[in-house]
Amino acid sequence: MSGMMKPLKKFEDLEAMLRHWVSFADPHLYDAGGMVLLFAACLDNMRLRMLEAELEDIDSYLTDEQKEFLLKLATMVRRAQSPGLHAHAAAQA
Repeated sequence: MSGMMKPLKKFEDLEAMLRHWVSFADPHLYDAGGMVLLFAACLDNMRLRMLEAELEDIDSYLTDEQKEFLLKLATMVRRAQSPGLHAHAAAQA
């Protein structure tokens, strides 16, 4: 049984597992793509189940560092969706 994950029985277990997760394949090599897929699953869950009032309160659940990183992610997604706009802005700088 060594190396097997213990069953998650409470919220804190899942939260801790996600905070410290590195990879299923290699505990020394971070799987960024895997973490993005887990994040995407969380986004899908929130999109489908969160009430508008809960969405408006999301700010209260995040630290300042998390908010900054979320904005950075949103900026990167926007750039990836609009490569021509990004190139135009860079050319004007």
